[in-house]
Amino acid sequence: MILLIKHSPKKYHVGSKSSVECWVAYAVQHGLVSVIVEHRAFRHSQEFKLRVVEYAETHEVSQHQVAVHFAVSDDQVDHWLREFRANGAAGLRTLRGGLPSMTKHKQHNKDQRKVMATQLERDQTKIIRLEHELQDVKMQRDILKVLATLTKESHTL
Repeated sequence: MILLIKHSPKKYHVGSKSSVECWVAYAVQHGLVSVIVEHRAFRHSQEFKLRVVEYAETHEVSQHQVAVHFAVSDDQVDHWLREFRANGAAGLRTLRGGLPSMTKHKQHNKDQRKVMATQLERDQTKIIRLEHELQDVKMQRDILKVLATLTKESHTL
């Protein structure tokens, strides 16, 4: 069945071939149960979101691979990364859900997350950003080593 859908997604009313490839990756990584759609609201903890962001920032993998690794959606990973980059660890707080109040109170949830970051959240943000910077520096170092080796070899020829 999967092979048929991969080759003709429109016939089975599937959005795209990449959607099917995503389902296959989830099923391979987490079993067939992982592709069953559950219609329930699920809130991930701030710690879980930080683990996802840290993994995405410190490993050279795509957001899709991060999503498969943690069994969350690609869109969720993208949203958490954008929130982290904009607001740090405080941006990943699990906020109370529900519909907004009908009264004319100022809505400042996003501002409140930015302003009221705890010391722990500031430290977590700093650690993840430093780990990301360290990963970049290591990659640059490795590139320079390879370049130096190639340059040395070209001069000896």
